[in-house]
Amino acid sequence: MKLKVFYHIVNLNSPFWRVIVDEQLGKIFDSGLIDHCELHANLHYDYDAYDDLKERWQHPNIIWHNSPGVPSDVEHPTWILMQQTALATDEEFYCLYLHVKGVTHYGKSDSHNTNEWRRYLEWFNIVNWRHIVAKLDEGVWDTVGCNRQSTNWTDKNGNERHYYAGNIFWYTASFLRTCLPALQWPSESGNQSQIPNGNGLCKDDVEFFAGWHADRGYSFFHAFRHHYLQDCPESLYTDFFDQNKLDTANHVNSYRYANGTFIPIPE
Repeated sequence: MKLKVFYHIVNLNSPFWRVIVDEQLGKIFDSGLIDHCELHANLHYDYDAYDDLKERWQHPNIIWHNSPGVPSDVEHPTWILMQQTALATDEEFYCLYLHVKGVTHYGKSDSHNTNEWRRYLEWFNIVNWRHIVAKLDEGVWDTVGCNRQSTNWTDKNGNERHYYAGNIFWYTASFLRTCLPALQWPSESGNQSQIPNGNGLCKDDVEFFAGWHADRGYSFFHAFRHHYLQDCPESLYTDFFDQNKLDTANHVNSYRYANGTFIPIPE
């Protein structure tokens, strides 16, 4: 199966964005994912700031894009690039949506927690990408990742809506083609949310779009953390695959957060 990574890169909060991007690209290279995927690095804002990045991270599988997006477009440009790539073909492929998670928090009081949150998501979705691909190969799931939980809103069918907290996870191209109408740039939607989410803001569209379209999602693991307020040490999850914890009989795909507690949602 062909693999693609759509990477939303912003040069905000300098120099911290460089630290995160180097760490994420390092994992893509070290895990071997770079040799098996087409990496679409979608660059935003000051294009000249990326010259050294492109010099240091060279690989024939990297496609560099200069996005015309502005900060008010939030993460839409790269998600739209991913969906439009899927809509342009009937071919099936799996794709990872990745962004510079926590860049606006880096160097602030909660940066330790947000960095640990990001590394947790990267461990499942990048470092252990082969497990993700194997799960998608089952042909049952539209999306796969970790940290899936419910929202306070329903999906398009009126059922409980789910999402992957942190917004780093994998999709199938065939599912992206069903998510219509296609997501539009915020400037085209008056910066209003294009899916019902209660706050009317467009910034949550990307994170909640799959859930709004009632994706069949598989989540390997949940950290049971309020990630802005609590840490997420590696000891919580780095033995997950080593210890063969894939107990399908007792697997829980999503949780509901209520009164400070994560409650399993029955299948």
